[in-house]
Amino acid sequence: MSQLVEYINTLKAFKIAVDAPTGVDSDTGEIKSNAVRADVTLTFHKAKRGLQSATKYTGELLVKNIGLPKELEKYAGPGDVFLATKARSKRAHKGDFGRLLVVGGSEVFSGAPALVALAALRTGVDIAYLAAPAKTAQAISSFSPDLITVKLEGKHLNMNNITALTQFVEAVDAVVLGPGLGLHAETAEFVRAFVSVVENAGKPLLLDADGLKAYAQFRRQLKIPVVFTPHSGEFTILTSKKLPENVEDCISVVEKAAETLAG
Repeated sequence: MSQLVEYINTLKAFKIAVDAPTGVDSDTGEIKSNAVRADVTLTFHKAKRGLQSATKYTGELLVKNIGLPKELEKYAGPGDVFLATKARSKRAHKGDFGRLLVVGGSEVFSGAPALVALAALRTGVDIAYLAAPAKTAQAISSFSPDLITVKLEGKHLNMNNITALTQFVEAVDAVVLGPGLGLHAETAEFVRAFVSVVENAGKPLLLDADGLKAYAQFRRQLKIPVVFTPHSGEFTILTSKKLPENVEDCISVVEKAAETLAG
């Protein structure tokens, strides 16, 4: 790629970069090694911060509308995760930046819990345990050597798994429950019991996907910090309310539901 960038820069042709010139960090404007020197950079919706400080490479910066609504900015931005990320010292040890337990997966679904655990590692968590039915956990083990899988008894989560998971709940800083669980009756029973285990341990809990659907069957206020991540359909299952089409009205309904669920 570096050789191709050098070749492009030697050409006398008029150069147009689409979105951002190759080699320019669109967030910071930093140049990793070398970058295309464009005459014009055509980017979309809004000018990216990095492009505004890399004029040597962007040339004339043009911003074009591609039909994205302004409301989209309420859903996408620089990322709240950066606000919660701790600076790492050179003397940091594994575990100083969090241990997470992800409980999910079933005979049918393996990708969802794996994506959650990998995303957690990518955003700074030191250790991610992923608990899933044995065959599913074995398949997930092949996704990445960074994942520590806990292989549970059965084709889906059930009450027999509670004892095996209790020690991991005690060892971690937070728990994610739900991705890929499936909707088996035994799994719903497990969710009710496991939520109490997490609550008794005083650990923060994130309820997602099928975990939310199971929780909706016995919904109650929890005595621990809890995050719910429903899409619109799951929101209706969880609250018996349908989200309005208008974004501002939608925000208001979600805020009221959060207050109710949080107590």
